[in-house]
Amino acid sequence: MVSRPLVITTAFSYGPNELWPLIHSLQQYAPTAEVLVLTAAEDLDRLAPLIENFSSVTLESVELPPRVIRGRLAIPRKLGSRTKRWLRQRQQQCIPKPSIAIEQPRRLGLSTAHAHFLIRRFFWAQAKLRQPRWINHDAVMLCDSRDVVVQGNPFESLGDNLVTGEEFNLFDNCRMNRRWVRQTYGRELEETLLGRPSLCAGVVAGSRRQMQLYLDLFCEDTLNVMRSHGTSCLANLDQAIHNKILRKPSDLQLAISMVNGMIATMGCIPAERCKLPDGPGPVEVMGTLPKVIHQYDRHPLLSLHVQARHGRGSNGSSSNGSSSSGSSSSGSESAGSESNGREPA
Repeated sequence: MVSRPLVITTAFSYGPNELWPLIHSLQQYAPTAEVLVLTAAEDLDRLAPLIENFSSVTLESVELPPRVIRGRLAIPRKLGSRTKRWLRQRQQQCIPKPSIAIEQPRRLGLSTAHAHFLIRRFFWAQAKLRQPRWINHDAVMLCDSRDVVVQGNPFESLGDNLVTGEEFNLFDNCRMNRRWVRQTYGRELEETLLGRPSLCAGVVAGSRRQMQLYLDLFCEDTLNVMRSHGTSCLANLDQAIHNKILRKPSDLQLAISMVNGMIATMGCIPAERCKLPDGPGPVEVMGTLPKVIHQYDRHPLLSLHVQARHGRGSNGSSSNGSSSSGSSSSGSESAGSESNGREPA
């Protein structure tokens, strides 16, 4: 049993309701875990109810939060952003080995600050684990925020391993993952990943040593990709990097969770393979009881069950939303769906 686990997640433009199920369930099943929520300074007041209700939560703002382009001028601003990206890419192609600033702004040069936040969160987590405030945690889980809930202690029996979850479909049958890998690394790596399930970057847990090694590998590979592509804008390509570094030989002690193992990645699991309890019990996925449920929002009835158990104001009650015994979360994506349910930018 790990004494002081740490959960790191990100929340931009979210309110407390979106994070409530994750934090409430952690309080119930992993009560010693601390939760670090990385967010924007403008979101701190909005998320303050989390601190008021959960002593385990710490909110910290990142210096250069991702920008969401909205409003009447959204289209011209997006065109301007794409033009700047094109200019940056052309500029970097003239430099043999361009330098990359880590979380520092550059007008035209490369910087991780220009990357998609699903990429940047790995650099943020890497930096946090090096800070004195966060050095006394024996195990770490890096996860999405609004679509993750636990129904067991994810830190039990981790040992000195790194755990990530398989998706339901083979890599061969997921055009999205194949496209991301092909865009990032080319067809040769795409072909080497055939015949095995895709791995999902939305939940990764492990010992502190294994998590630091994983983050070092991830960030190093990201920088290499940025140099080869000449651009910092890597929208959602964390999936490609995650699958590449974990499927290649390394010093990581990798323990892959089957789709119904410790981590259940629900995005493409058929509705009939998910069984909801009568009351506040755990959800059964393909005949087992996973400790972590990821992408629960892909199944409407499962989402209602999670909100009834762990949503804001639920007080752990199973009323007003949990379904009857033996029911399945119908209305979810089919087994052939290509969406893996990643959080939007």
